Formats: sequence, C-alpha cells, structure tokens
Amino acid sequence: MTCVKILARTKQIMELFVWDGDFGLVSLHCDCIRVIAYAILTNAPVKVVFCRNPCYDYPILRTNSEKLVNYGEIVRYLQNELYILDAELDEKQESESYVFLNMLTLHLKPVLEYLHWLNDTNYETFMRMWYAKVIPIPLLNCVYPARRRRSAQEFFESLYPHLDRGAIEVDLLKKAQDCFFSLSTRLEKKPYFHGSSPTTIDTAIFAYLALIAEVPLPSNPFANMIKVTPTLCQFIRRFKSDVFPGVEYDSKYLNRVSCSIKENEDEDLSTSLTAKIVIVGVTLCGMFVYAVCKNLVDLGRLNSFVLIG
Repeated sequence: MTCVKILARTKQIMELFVWDGDFGLVSLHCDCIRVIAYAILTNAPVKVVFCRNPCYDYPILRTNSEKLVNYGEIVRYLQNELYILDAELDEKQESESYVFLNMLTLHLKPVLEYLHWLNDTNYETFMRMWYAKVIPIPLLNCVYPARRRRSAQEFFESLYPHLDRGAIEVDLLKKAQDCFFSLSTRLEKKPYFHGSSPTTIDTAIFAYLALIAEVPLPSNPFANMIKVTPTLCQFIRRFKSDVFPGVEYDSKYLNRVSCSIKENEDEDLSTSLTAKIVIVGVTLCGMFVYAVCKNLVDLGRLNSFVLIG
C-alpha cells in the first residue's frame, strides 16, 4: 500500500506587524505593503497589526511557534503553508518576474531612499515631521528618523562614492525613467503583469510606484514622471481598488501636509537657544533607546505602541 501525504493549509491565525500607513497607502514601508498584499491575495489567515514602535524592523510575522522577521522569510513561510500566489505561473513567467523585480530593486529602491531620507527638503519638512507625529514616544520619535537618514547616507556613499547630491539625482532620474518606460510598455495591454490577476511581481510594482507617486513630498520630480504615464497611474488605481479598497486617502497624522515648515523652523529656533539642553537631551535619548531595545525598561504592554487594525 502506498501512503500519500495530504498537505493542508494552516488554520492558525497569524499576526503580521507592519509600519502604519497614511495618504491612502496601507503602509509607508515598501516591504510592509508587499507582504500585506501577498497575504490578502492568498487569503492567508493573517491579522494585520499597524505598529509605531521604532525599536523593531517591520514587517514581522508571529505564529504559534515562530517569528519571521523580514519579507523574504515571511513569504517563504506562507508558501510552505500553501499560501502560494504564483502557483499558476510557468517557468518563463517566473523568469520575467525575477528580471523585473531585480530592475525595481536596482532602480527604484534607491529612488525611495533618496526621496524619503536623503533629500534635505523632504526630510526636514515632511518625513521627520511625519514620524514625530506617528511614534508615540517623545524621544524615540526624533531618534528613528535620524537613524534612517544616516542609513540612507551610508547607502548612497557606497552606491555613489564620488558624486554630489545633484549628480546623484540626475542619475536616479535617468534610471527611474528607464524603469517606468519598461513597466509601462509591459503593462500597456494587460491589467497586471501576467494577465488579469495580480501576482507577486505586481505587489512589488505597486509598492514602489505608490510610495513614489502617492506620498505628498514637497520635492518629488519622480512623481511627475509617473503622473504623466497613464498606464502606470491606471495600474496604481486598479491595484488599490482590487486589493486595498477600504484605505482612505485622508492624512491621519499631519493636519497640514504642506507641511509644517513654519513649525519646523520654530522648533529649530527654540532648541538653538539652549545648547546645553540639546546636549543633555541627546545623551538621555541615546540612553533611553539603548534601555528600551535591551529590555531594561518596561514600557508596558505591546498595545501601548501599536494601533490594532
């Protein structure tokens, strides 16, 4: 007698922790958008928890017995549990998806890092202000944006060791234009990359395009390149309607998206009056962050730091 092992999907409810979203986007983090979309499209039994705790790197998936800590690990786990989004793709389609995903990573990931963290105007008048509103802990909401900015600076120093900011932006614009053209050409006659239904590559395309085009940054020539490409605009609208129909555009954290420039200047002026306070504050901030991340400070239950969706 031959024994046949019958595979079945898990029935356990899993918790997916992601960065919170805004401006009509389910999250303002690329991999968080991708993994939420993957879970929705595969009907995985996932409870999404929108987080604001800067001591963790999201996305994180918690099961009854495991903790998965990045996009790749999470998707592989879901696939092993038979939540497979690309099951109907053939080898050629899988190869095409791989090629385009590499293009997105090489061309548009640096664009996102530049727009959100390296561009001085966007950082000072938007990103820093947004995270100051999102993160509920007064000291940590200053430290996290500064840490992400340093990470972006190191990223671009390794990617463009001999170019200034102006030359970097010119190169990024050229690569983005090539990428947008390739995507537009591919999507011109199809709703999604491989036909009528979204696959894994579509979740990545949407995450990158939406974060570039939909976040109302004050300095963003890349968004204009997308907005004058009807195919890409239609793709963004279609994906949002099909996968995230309930997400509203209204700003949740910044009442004036245009954006707090005067408030930012007032804050800089007030802090500059007392250099000693700044020095003491930075020192205490560093000590506090270290204590939180090493679990030396009991901050209470998790729901003090997250918004349950």
